[in-house]
Amino acid sequence: MEDALEAAGMQAHAASGALPWQQFLEILRAIEGTPRHLSIHVGGMLVTGEPLIDVVPVERASMEGRVVVQFNKDDVEDLGLIKMDLLGLRTLSAVAECLEMIEKTHGVRPDLDSIALDDPRVYDMICAVDTIGLFQIESRAQQQALYQSQPREFNDLVVQVAIIRPGPSRGTP
Repeated sequence: MEDALEAAGMQAHAASGALPWQQFLEILRAIEGTPRHLSIHVGGMLVTGEPLIDVVPVERASMEGRVVVQFNKDDVEDLGLIKMDLLGLRTLSAVAECLEMIEKTHGVRPDLDSIALDDPRVYDMICAVDTIGLFQIESRAQQQALYQSQPREFNDLVVQVAIIRPGPSRGTP
């Protein structure tokens, strides 16, 4: 909080003089460190050798037959439990649908493993930040970084994604 005040051009002692600022700072101190939001990871799961209810406290989820662990992700990690987050990505479904449409229309299904990773025209588009719909490199943060770094090969993109979205490279979400 002190860093945020300083970044805003204020010092904590200067802001604490006026009553509204005192109240504001008290509220900030009271909520500092609390979670920004509470949510359930739709694809999160714990892998245990024993029944889950013998390992962690659980409660019924809104979906029938499902339970929710009452620990947050950091607590689960601190306990050394195996946590997996499965992602449901609409982009992957769109790719599968496109492959089916191409096969239906042209009689041949493209082999994604044989697609060249060094097509200069693709990198021209990426460097021009024409990346809407391109998984992992369409966010504003990625676009800004791509414009600055001007990647020209696939490994450049791998590094770029790892820098902006480090979770997978660190082994954490």
